[in-house]
Amino acid sequence: MKIWIPQINPARRSGCTWLFGVQFGGGLVEGDNVRCKITVQANCCVLYASLGQNKAYQCAVGKTVCQKNDFHVGPNSALFVLPDPTLLQKESALSQYQVTRVASNGNLVLLDWYISGREGLLEHWEGASLRSVNSIHMDGVEIFRDVMCLSGDLTLRRASMGKYRVIGLCVVVGDVVGRHLADAIKALSIGNSYGVAADTNQIVACSPLYSDCSDTVVCGHVIRFCYSTTITAYEGVADILNPIFAMAGGNPFEKNY
Repeated sequence: MKIWIPQINPARRSGCTWLFGVQFGGGLVEGDNVRCKITVQANCCVLYASLGQNKAYQCAVGKTVCQKNDFHVGPNSALFVLPDPTLLQKESALSQYQVTRVASNGNLVLLDWYISGREGLLEHWEGASLRSVNSIHMDGVEIFRDVMCLSGDLTLRRASMGKYRVIGLCVVVGDVVGRHLADAIKALSIGNSYGVAADTNQIVACSPLYSDCSDTVVCGHVIRFCYSTTITAYEGVADILNPIFAMAGGNPFEKNY
């Protein structure tokens, strides 16, 4: 893996620097152990994206692909972690661990999402296993920890996931990004009006972040989602995050679907 910084920053007018994580061969293969560390200094803005969908390829029984990301967000700074979704091929085994440390007046938008497999080959959650851990700390206190696990009996797993081909979450932390996304978060928190049928092709829910430490005040929300198609997932996520794209310098998914 390498980090690519374009010579001509596509978001130069916004003052946000774009970085792209590039996987050699287009994805993660058995035995890979990828580690990435990004530090955003004070008064800076960075968007970390990918060049198209990431892929986790087939692994032999008992083997895994490991990926660890370590993010640091300084005071009065913003980090947008907005990669394309990771496609989980049949018999893939992915273990991902992401730790983000945010200053009390820092801002973070972190997206972590997955595709059930290669639609053309009728793959549907046939990966051997997925374990994705996201841990977010503010001033040394862990304010959020989430573990997403998919494993076990294939028939039961496919039945549980139903028609949904994309699942994921988006964590929003910070006053500035919170104000930009306030209307979208309010709409997601309220849900449908009485008598209005829900769209069964998608499930989107939003909840506020709370800290067990009384000395740490957290301004943040967690958005969880499921979509029945990859295209509607891209469209839905882009629609939710649209208010922050001006701050980030653009929509990193614009030409990817």
